Amino acid sequence: YGLGITPDIAKCNASALLDLWQASRPIFALETVVFTRLLFNLPLLLGGVSKCSGVSFHAALLPVLSELAMQNPEKVRDCVGTKELFDLVTEYSSVTIEDGK
Repeated sequence: YGLGITPDIAKCNASALLDLWQASRPIFALETVVFTRLLFNLPLLLGGVSKCSGVSFHAALLPVLSELAMQNPEKVRDCVGTKELFDLVTEYSSVTIEDGK
C-alpha cells in the first residue's frame, strides 16, 4: 500500500489529511501539530520523488497545499518555514526522465 499508488487512493489520502486537520481545528495546539507535522510535512509526504515510481499523491496533495498556503501564508511561513519547500523544489528539478533527458 502506497500513499499514491493510484489516483483514487491518492485523492482519498489527501482528503483524509484534510478531514483530520479540520477535526483538529477546535483545539489550537492539536491543530498546529497536525498542520505542521503532518499536513505540511513535505519531506514525509512528498520527499523522495527521485526514488518514487508514481507521483499520484503529489498531484493530489500539491494543489491542496497550494490553496492552504494562499489562504494562510503567514501561518505556513511561521509554522512550516521555507527550507523544506526549497529542498522539495530542488529535488523536483533534479529528477531526470527515464530515457535520460
